Amino acid sequence: KREELMGKDIRLCIVEASSVGSGRAIEAGDVVRVDYTGYKIGPDDCPVEELTDIETTMILNSEAFVDMKDTLVTVGEGLVEPALEMGIRFMKEGLSGLIYSHSKFGFGINGLLAKTGSSGFAVSPKTCLMYRVHIREVINSTELTKSLQFLIETEKKTLGN
Repeated sequence: KREELMGKDIRLCIVEASSVGSGRAIEAGDVVRVDYTGYKIGPDDCPVEELTDIETTMILNSEAFVDMKDTLVTVGEGLVEPALEMGIRFMKEGLSGLIYSHSKFGFGINGLLAKTGSSGFAVSPKTCLMYRVHIREVINSTELTKSLQFLIETEKKTLGN
């Protein structure tokens, strides 16, 4: 079942719950240690709500435009795509899920340019996206150590570039 987070434009499908983890809900300001991989679904008019399990599997077996492991994301800071952040916000520690997004909550009309040295787009304008996400850990902002705060600031620079 795909839960609607922003009408049919952003949907979340929990696919696996790990036996590890407290299952703590994520709140604004929390730091989330997350793995995520992003895939292109198709143009804006792609019927995300109608994707079959077979089509979803085909997308997950296609080339990813991003693959981030053990990444720190502070919920509410807007340093990742809106759909990804909203999907993370509605998950819990230890869960894995799929986040489906209309392009306006991904890279919109601008798309995502390919990395320096490459030409063209990594994600074309007006492309719907899907993210495979695993929430490793949720850290309340009041529990942050100085070394973890330093790592978060470093991660912000990485995500911002």
